[in-house]
Amino acid sequence: MSWGQVRGKELPADYLEIFNKYWKQVDDQISDLELKLGPINRIYHELIPLTGEDGLKALKDLSESSFNIFEKRVGKEAQLEAAEDAELLTEFMDWNRCLAIGLQNHKVFEKVYELRCTPFKLEG
Repeated sequence: MSWGQVRGKELPADYLEIFNKYWKQVDDQISDLELKLGPINRIYHELIPLTGEDGLKALKDLSESSFNIFEKRVGKEAQLEAAEDAELLTEFMDWNRCLAIGLQNHKVFEKVYELRCTPFKLEG
């Protein structure tokens, strides 16, 4: 698969330009905030249940673009902190996968949906 395709479908010709422009703007906005407010001390990223180097590796696997933005800041003064509880995150993702496979039976779908929507509770 090439950068011009996702799931076998061609992307619009200007997709990469728009994609790269978006991530540059994100980096520029964060840099601007750093200039106004001071250096970043802690970084939190959704879907990352790990801290430190393990968290950076998970971030790189999840989003190379996010990784590129935060890697240079972690190298300075910032510390990557876990933003998610690993158990709750994987449970939530698994329930969503169940719903995404296209269940055929309405009763089964309702039960899975009901279980997925049950509030997650931390033990302790």
